[in-house]
Amino acid sequence: MIDGEIDIFNPRHEELLAATGFLQMAPDATRTSNTLMDRNNAVAESLKVVSSAMLGLTVGCAQCHDHKYDPIGIDDYYRFRAFFDPAFPLEKWRTHDARLVDLTQPDVMEEIDRIEAEAKKLEDDIKARREQVALEIQEKKLADVPEEFRELLRDAVRHPQKERNDQQKELLDVYPMVKPTSTIIGLLVEYDAPSYRNFEKEFEKVAAIRAAKPARKMILATTEQPGQIPVSKVFFRGNPESPDKTVHPGELTALRMNGLEANFTADDPDLKTTGRRLAFARHITSGEHPLTARVFVNRVWMHLLGRGIVTTPGDFGISGELPSHPELLDWLARDFMEHGWDQKRLIRQILISRTYRQTSVHRPELHHIDPENSLFGRANMKRLDAESLRDTLLAVSGLMSTELGGASLPVTENPEGKTVIGVRKIKDGLKAGVDGGQNGMHRRSIYVQMQRNKPLNMLATFDLPIMTPNCEVRRHTTVATQSLWLMNDDQMIEWAQSLATVICRESEDLDCWVRSLYERLFADEPTAVEMELCQSFFHEQAEHFQKDPDETWQKALKEHPDKVQQRALAALGQTLLASNRFLYVE
Repeated sequence: MIDGEIDIFNPRHEELLAATGFLQMAPDATRTSNTLMDRNNAVAESLKVVSSAMLGLTVGCAQCHDHKYDPIGIDDYYRFRAFFDPAFPLEKWRTHDARLVDLTQPDVMEEIDRIEAEAKKLEDDIKARREQVALEIQEKKLADVPEEFRELLRDAVRHPQKERNDQQKELLDVYPMVKPTSTIIGLLVEYDAPSYRNFEKEFEKVAAIRAAKPARKMILATTEQPGQIPVSKVFFRGNPESPDKTVHPGELTALRMNGLEANFTADDPDLKTTGRRLAFARHITSGEHPLTARVFVNRVWMHLLGRGIVTTPGDFGISGELPSHPELLDWLARDFMEHGWDQKRLIRQILISRTYRQTSVHRPELHHIDPENSLFGRANMKRLDAESLRDTLLAVSGLMSTELGGASLPVTENPEGKTVIGVRKIKDGLKAGVDGGQNGMHRRSIYVQMQRNKPLNMLATFDLPIMTPNCEVRRHTTVATQSLWLMNDDQMIEWAQSLATVICRESEDLDCWVRSLYERLFADEPTAVEMELCQSFFHEQAEHFQKDPDETWQKALKEHPDKVQQRALAALGQTLLASNRFLYVE
């Protein structure tokens, strides 16, 4: 139990956690720049996520002035914000690290401490020996100084910088080759490269010991600080340095005027915290709120059918689109609430409906009436999103790792400037490529670390959601960089080669290879024309690769003549993987 009565391990409370911003998902720059304005922006972005995702309203537009379109005043905004002020007090702000909650079991912590003690002992020994090497280098430099200044200079260089007197500073300026040991250690690769490399190898042993630690279970949670109940105020023109009148947590005026009961206390005496967010979560999921259920079922409908009943899922206001089927939206929302907000039941109802089970084939008479298919006269063709495309490529190539759980896959920039999976390798203090971590790089995309300013190159190319602060609707583009990635990227070539290797193991017949490709990629059999085209393409590629003048390739070909067929099959597979038939789901 954390923060009132919400149990973070109870899946039935998942919606409540999301609704109240329990987990902080919005951009927050306060780790690096913790000004009052940065803190205020972090709160404002969190409110945008909650209001658009759970209420389908652009409440954030009223931060500085009354909303331009919807009946939401600036007072409404700060009453809404008051639900979250105890968790985000601007004067008693907590950065990311202070919000971490450690759920690690005691026996695991004991093992972690034991391993850390072992690593620390070895590390301290290595550092002591490295310090001694630095002292020896320092003494060699001091030996080049005139004897009458040597002792004075030794005392100066070993004094902390802030404690040096004018004479010591002057001596160090006259003899700049004499450096503190900390500087020598930082530049040891230049002073004594062999020693530097030996120490680096020893530090690798320390890293290996620490790598054996069991993982700690940490979550980044938005919780209240005991005894911290800030006074909620309206900020004049949204400026946190200009607080104005005091406000209390409350529902939007427009919704209250429509008969929605909304009485909230600023501090619940029955809870250890103020209970404001818990009260708000219960309020919007009570079954009386006019927006929460409609917004939720609309998002589920959009996910399953490719288009929402309301095509602006984050904006049910005046500037948003009207629902194409308002009665259906109302019925789904009411039925969803009456059956205990059962998501599985909701999804099952939509999946077994005639609307969902329609074909995507165009019909001229319907196209004339409804060219955008906003009335769902047929199924919409759905394109694989970025993560699904990557996972599907891994699956068909036989490379996907099915390992569950664990730490996320780190991302970094390779020498070409592309964001890839792996960690930066350092050699002699300089960047030396990327360690891809072969054991983990083929895990599902859900495990890939997501950084707003450093998205994985492959996912960004295929329209990874832009989280500023959240993504209401995924946008799909068709641009040249996507085709270029499918044709030329090293990772794509590797996956196509793996696909060819898997298929070649199954048989030695070209017809079987083509059929296997179609079954794997399209879940279908090739037609006679498709079979003929694929075989023709295969033979052309095989002939081309047979004549490849590359010496390494020709040498490998002499040892393994069948490599030319595998390479031609990989080219055929890559071509099919780049087709619309693979990218779109009918």
